[in-house]
Amino acid sequence: MPSTYSIQQAVQNPQTLGVVLSEILFAKYGDAWVDWDPVTIYLELRDEYNAEPVSEAMDRISAAQVVLASDSFFKRPEAFFNVANTLASGSPGFTVFDPVTVPEAAWALTEVALLREYDEFSHAVRGVIRAILKDDGYTDDYPAIFDVVLAERPTAEVALEAVGTDLRDQEASGVEEFVNDQLAALVFQFDQIPQLEGRFDALLRRRDANELATLQVMP
Repeated sequence: MPSTYSIQQAVQNPQTLGVVLSEILFAKYGDAWVDWDPVTIYLELRDEYNAEPVSEAMDRISAAQVVLASDSFFKRPEAFFNVANTLASGSPGFTVFDPVTVPEAAWALTEVALLREYDEFSHAVRGVIRAILKDDGYTDDYPAIFDVVLAERPTAEVALEAVGTDLRDQEASGVEEFVNDQLAALVFQFDQIPQLEGRFDALLRRRDANELATLQVMP
């Protein structure tokens, strides 16, 4: 990315993350975009920024809408899978079997915690999360964020604190490395877009998890 990065470039880049895209829309349109259909969002971005938003950006925006406008991510396994796949890769995986990995689930839980307060996860979604962990060889020594979401009353603030705990662990696994890389990309993207100046710090204040601000400098 250049030293300053336009919104036109951001929405045309398949690597731009869902929280960044959401904050672009919040900054320009307030809360209204959360209820817009994808065609309206596409046309607004195209007309406002002379951009042709890529499919990955549009899919991540749609995933953020699901998270912000409903409790489906927390209650329905298919929504959990689709959102987790989309936030991590830019594709919901509708056309091919694309199981969610543990790192992808951890990142989705992190990004959702930045987007909104958690709802309680349904028994079905908790079962899906446990199955993902089991398939990857975990028994009960989970990355800390999963201990949070499998608790009876998980909160976004505690989830973000758990991410910080994992990333400071000297024995961090590939899960923590993936989340750390994603966080570094997230912070970098915020920093490069002038219109988003200060909005990442505002996210952290809303989540009462200021320690997260130091995670992007982890080696």
